[in-house]
Amino acid sequence: MKCRNLIALFFIALFFSACRNSGGDEMQNIDQILDFFIQDTNGNDLLIPNDSMGYYGRIELFDLNDERINQPISSGITYGIDSTSSKNYIQYIAGAKRILVDSSSPQNKTYQSDFMITLKKGFSQAIADSDTVHIVYTWTPDLFQVSQVKYNNDLVFSKIQGQKNKIVITK
Repeated sequence: MKCRNLIALFFIALFFSACRNSGGDEMQNIDQILDFFIQDTNGNDLLIPNDSMGYYGRIELFDLNDERINQPISSGITYGIDSTSSKNYIQYIAGAKRILVDSSSPQNKTYQSDFMITLKKGFSQAIADSDTVHIVYTWTPDLFQVSQVKYNNDLVFSKIQGQKNKIVITK
């Protein structure tokens, strides 16, 4: 009788170990925060809010992949000041629609987002620069990250593991 109980216990243990979810405790790392610094050719900060001296005081983002034309991106954007350089930056976390570009492998996918960034100068806000941003993301089961950023079709960022996603635009 003991032998049958041991065999039954063995098969129950084998059944539970086979049903165990091996990936249940793993989490996907997400690295999608972008810090945009905008400066002039001398390296001076151009993102100074409430300044009439020709700096960009108002910034608007519009999703270029949304079904509705010029859909504003209202969430996922914050502003900050860099602690080491004391320069202002726009922090873009998310908000524009992501389009699946390549899913040929179930373990590696590529997405893209495109938006227009409108930078308005002075108190009247009548003078504006409109530029385009193209972001490429890569996805694996372990990691979702920004891999490249183009600003007005110029490559301005390629991901380096372990470093912040800092983008400096010179106008």
